[in-house]
Amino acid sequence: MENFEVIGFQSCGSVRRCCLRESGAVLVELGFTLPLLLLFGFGAVYLGHVFSAESGLLTASAATRIAVTRAQIRPPDPSVLADYPIPAVRDYAVNGNVTPRLEGLLSSPEDLAAAGDLESLYDPLIATVFPDIDPTIAGPQPGTLSDLSEEYLYSMVYSINLLRQTLGNATKVPCIGNMQPGCIRCLPLPEPNDPTNPNVPGFAGIQCEYVPASIFVRSLVGMAGLLGSGNELAFLERVTQSHAGYAYTHGDGS
Repeated sequence: MENFEVIGFQSCGSVRRCCLRESGAVLVELGFTLPLLLLFGFGAVYLGHVFSAESGLLTASAATRIAVTRAQIRPPDPSVLADYPIPAVRDYAVNGNVTPRLEGLLSSPEDLAAAGDLESLYDPLIATVFPDIDPTIAGPQPGTLSDLSEEYLYSMVYSINLLRQTLGNATKVPCIGNMQPGCIRCLPLPEPNDPTNPNVPGFAGIQCEYVPASIFVRSLVGMAGLLGSGNELAFLERVTQSHAGYAYTHGDGS
């Protein structure tokens, strides 16, 4: 009969204590590593979102040329609004009519409701771009939405809605006051040689900015806070910007 030697035999109570010690060690290790894993995960999502936003901003600002080309289209009968690429823009540029379609193209419902109407929403913003459109008159004459050329209006519509396609329709446009998380704002870019004129023949430009949605920033800062470095990630709430101007031959969009 063979003899077997039992090595390392422990009582049931000793095994239980050993397992509990190992479980405790695993929990401690998890407590250290989980915040890091979450931070890296949210960081990857946030960076992807920012890169997508920057790509969308470049595309939106570069769309000025397409927008100008569309604005230059003239149907056989210019009085038929339906024959224009965006009838609502043409109606506003020529007749000053603000239609629900134009409101939807240039603003989000919450901002429009807070301001009351589209011109009250945009006029203060246009005034920051063109603070005095007629220096010959005493006192500042700030520009308004109605002062913009049709090319500028088309550029704003194209840029805003390209960004909406990239970033989602939940974004806010153009945001009242300071930029807030999740805000898109696209405004005219002045002509360098005539910066006070909102209707320069042969030029249109756009400048767009976007603040990343707060859910991404808060998640990252919250994870970093677990590691004691949340304040160091405040720079993530930066504004992503892009702008582009386009000079063309007035009358044919070429």
